[in-house]
Amino acid sequence: HKMLSALVRLLAPILVHTCEEVWHALGVSDPQSVHLALWPEVDESWVDDALAARWERMISVRSEVLKSLEALRAAKVIGGSLEAEVTLYTEDEDLYNFLKPFEADLPTIFITSAASVVLGRSETAVQSADIPALYVEAAPSKFAKCKRCWNLRDTVGSDSGRSDLCRRCAQAVDNL
Repeated sequence: HKMLSALVRLLAPILVHTCEEVWHALGVSDPQSVHLALWPEVDESWVDDALAARWERMISVRSEVLKSLEALRAAKVIGGSLEAEVTLYTEDEDLYNFLKPFEADLPTIFITSAASVVLGRSETAVQSADIPALYVEAAPSKFAKCKRCWNLRDTVGSDSGRSDLCRRCAQAVDNL
């Protein structure tokens, strides 16, 4: 409730009518309008410097991946980042131990169809200019495109009743 209340007040100048509707749906009566509410104050107990440092590091890695994806896009090898797969190589155990727990989330963070982390080095990977221990290899995916999530996955067509969906989307549709 606290986060939604703060978010609605922050977005009110941009999403005027939507935020007003949310404000009323929250049941807030004082003030009567989100546009009369005070700007939210920072709750220092929610500040997590370690979390911020981890995400800053992850954003740096993402920036290096985006450079590789842009090179593929410029060469017209891919049209969009979801058409690519990324492999991150490093011989630095600290960097590997940082990235490996995020491996399942990397496709979402990078907006690619697949991403993996390998301890080692590849001759075809490009060394990062800003993170010398990181080598990035981006390539077009060889898998079919899911009609629902648009990711190129090896599980597209694995569900007999849904040949144009990946396994994850087929399960989601079946649950609907």
